[in-house]
Amino acid sequence: MLQVVLLVGFLPAGEAGRVIDPTQEDVAAAIREGMELTVRNRFEQADSLFHRLIQKYPDQPFGYFYVAANLQAWMLDEEDFSRSGLFQLYLNRVLVRCDSLEKIDPNNGWLAFYRGSAHLYKGFLNSKLGHWWGAYREARKGVKELERVLAKDSTLYDALLGIGSYKYWKSAKSGVLRFLPLIADEREEGLRLVEKAIERGHFVYWVGRDQLAWMLIDSKQWERALALAKENHQQIPESRFFLWTLSEALARSGKYREALPVYRQLLESIRADGPKNHFNELHCLTKMAEINLALSRYREADSLARAGLALPLRSAVSRRAKGRLKKLRKVLKVCAPFLAGRQKNAPVEEASVLPER
Repeated sequence: MLQVVLLVGFLPAGEAGRVIDPTQEDVAAAIREGMELTVRNRFEQADSLFHRLIQKYPDQPFGYFYVAANLQAWMLDEEDFSRSGLFQLYLNRVLVRCDSLEKIDPNNGWLAFYRGSAHLYKGFLNSKLGHWWGAYREARKGVKELERVLAKDSTLYDALLGIGSYKYWKSAKSGVLRFLPLIADEREEGLRLVEKAIERGHFVYWVGRDQLAWMLIDSKQWERALALAKENHQQIPESRFFLWTLSEALARSGKYREALPVYRQLLESIRADGPKNHFNELHCLTKMAEINLALSRYREADSLARAGLALPLRSAVSRRAKGRLKKLRKVLKVCAPFLAGRQKNAPVEEASVLPER
């Protein structure tokens, strides 16, 4: 109780006890600036900006939500989830403030949006930690809440991003179950909803465009996926999120020669950011080794595989990365007879013709 009293004491005059619309000019500008900082890998600056929102509006959910959203991106960027407890703490604060303010304004769509989005983020964390039932439960709870958003305010298009993403990935991951009569294939609807969120939402432009690119990659709509991924990268070249998406779009579509320099740029960005747990560095080296092997560049493939296997991985990271380590050992095994026979790497122009899948 004392904590609540202290927090209210810091509210600007006239702000206590009412719901602040996040689209009001000062709040919206701060949210958009912070989200762009996140996309640009400037996580500490984004964290500071969102904490200033909390200081100014401590009883509103949006500051806590965007601290958590930035923290999610930060953990993904480093593939290090040791701050998951802090992530959960801020999401719980979002839920507490939504519950409190909804007693004042029960029909406010933004409160339902932040509550639903908080549950989706909790689902994300559960999935990363391998808690699949918890992930599904939180995701379902979040989507139901976002559907309530549209019942309260049909123009709150930001909610469509979470709903559309859920519909698409639920169908995409259901595999053969999609052919059962009671299992709907909602992938096309999911794509449509995400596109509408990007076009008409307030705060989901960048995250929506990246999410849409991954959906298009998954559905093998290569032309659209590559165009969107390239455009995102051109607009914010330093974003590792957009580098990941573009490199994967190129590699999965069979454009191996184009993918290599993008993976190289991504690898250099990861290394320049300082020592981490090497998980993402290993992923880049694995992809580059496999691509060079496919291009018959055995020396390069061998060198990259050895660099990956030499990374000083902690035991927990090694367990998570066992699939990648296995792939690198396979690359070495395939390269060995070619290198032992002193066969030189095929020049680029003479490399095997690769299928553009």
